[in-house]
Amino acid sequence: MNLQISPLDKLNGFLERLDGFKKSKVSLIKSGHNREIFLIEVAKKKYVAYVGHHKNDGGSSVKNEALVLSFLGSKGIDFVPKFVHYSNQLNILIVVFIPGKHIDFKSISDQDVYIFAKQLVLFHQISIKEFNTFCKENNLTSIKSRSEIASLKLFGSNRFSQAKKTCPARDVLTWIEPRLLENIENVKGKKGINHLIWGDIGNNLLKDKKKLFFIDFEFVAIGYSSELTYIKIHSHLKNNSFKRLVKAYANYSEILEENLYSEIAYEERIIRLNDVIWAAMKWGEYKNTKYENKYKKLTYLRMKLFEKYCSKKD
Repeated sequence: MNLQISPLDKLNGFLERLDGFKKSKVSLIKSGHNREIFLIEVAKKKYVAYVGHHKNDGGSSVKNEALVLSFLGSKGIDFVPKFVHYSNQLNILIVVFIPGKHIDFKSISDQDVYIFAKQLVLFHQISIKEFNTFCKENNLTSIKSRSEIASLKLFGSNRFSQAKKTCPARDVLTWIEPRLLENIENVKGKKGINHLIWGDIGNNLLKDKKKLFFIDFEFVAIGYSSELTYIKIHSHLKNNSFKRLVKAYANYSEILEENLYSEIAYEERIIRLNDVIWAAMKWGEYKNTKYENKYKKLTYLRMKLFEKYCSKKD
């Protein structure tokens, strides 16, 4: 009989072997698609543990998150969770708990927009050469650089292949295919400046008193984007706040605003179509369940948003 150990039991077993973590109190914070997140309380201290699933979607990686957080800590970057332990065998990462409150990007203050932009630019300007040296000196495998075409394959083509197997709406699949092929043609040969990418920027912000923390780096990668397009689409910033963010990013990075807006326009079509593909894939995954209608509605909504974006460009 093949009995798979639960993430909680796996974590408890790991903690029993760690100095200073015996007799820990463990509670679930969140159960996610790619991993489970737990709160650890021991000796009046708090930690967060990420227990990765065996198969992760879309490039999610506890290992890469551990690697980057460890490196950032060595560089004195103090606006990310502090690395504590990582087990490659068990796929478990432990970081110091941040006692802050989540910041909703939709209502982020003007002051925090500037702090966020400054920290994001600092993150993007981390030397990849130094990162690779750190990995080599610590006998660690670095993160492979992901080209634009490789990124589109991961978040577009591969997910579309899954959607074609299970999504019940042929009209959706017929609608996606030519637009995906057009995106593939558009990204061929596209290059930029290689740097660390947060990957799931969303609303993963915590504020402790006056300090702003970046959390959740499961999709961290090495690529070419400023990530401003992802923020525009998925963080639902007010238009004035987004313009303020782009202006601040341009100021701290010394990249012209017009160049950033050009990048955003190029990326928005790709990300919006990938969003449709993801929803169609999830629709197929949850077919004949109570969640089917949720992803069906989301698929058609995102198709409309894509068409609305294209009509504005024209």
